[in-house]
Amino acid sequence: GEYVDGKKEGKWTWFEKGKDKGWQENYVSGTLNGKFHNLSIHAQNRGKGTYDNGTRTGDWEEYYGKEDGSLERKQSGAYVFGKKEGVWSHYKKNGRRTAEGTYKNNIKEGSWTEGPDIDFGSRFYGKGQYLNNKKSGEWKYVAPQENPTITGQFSDGKPSGEWVVRYNKKTYKGTLKEVIKKVPKLNEYKF
Repeated sequence: GEYVDGKKEGKWTWFEKGKDKGWQENYVSGTLNGKFHNLSIHAQNRGKGTYDNGTRTGDWEEYYGKEDGSLERKQSGAYVFGKKEGVWSHYKKNGRRTAEGTYKNNIKEGSWTEGPDIDFGSRFYGKGQYLNNKKSGEWKYVAPQENPTITGQFSDGKPSGEWVVRYNKKTYKGTLKEVIKKVPKLNEYKF
């Protein structure tokens, strides 16, 4: 690319081992502006999307960096004025989707599904609501082969009230701590 008065200007193209990989960034007076597509392992900022005067906008795919020990996709969704908005998906370093739900003004808000691999039906996952970036209301969790199933409440991001666990054809009730004591298998899962 070019520099004008010491600042990046126009289209910059990244190469790998001398080959144009289609990775490019666009600048106006040193500020990212326009199409952004950079998956180089050497780039600090890896992803695909659009900048408007240095602010992320529209649909984005963001990727882990080399320092994270992975080059897989990290998250995807849309930005409005640089803030996450609408449905976003999050991914582990192995490429498996671990969460999907809505953001409003960069804050988790509304329905979410979370687990170690929410695309593979025989894995543990939970479904519920976020309010102001914290779990809120009823959440339902399902383990492989629906054994166990767990239902409980969150208040201000913390487990509250009575939780119900169905495990090996038996039902257990109590606070989350109490049902974990009654069903040690629950220590394998994250709530």
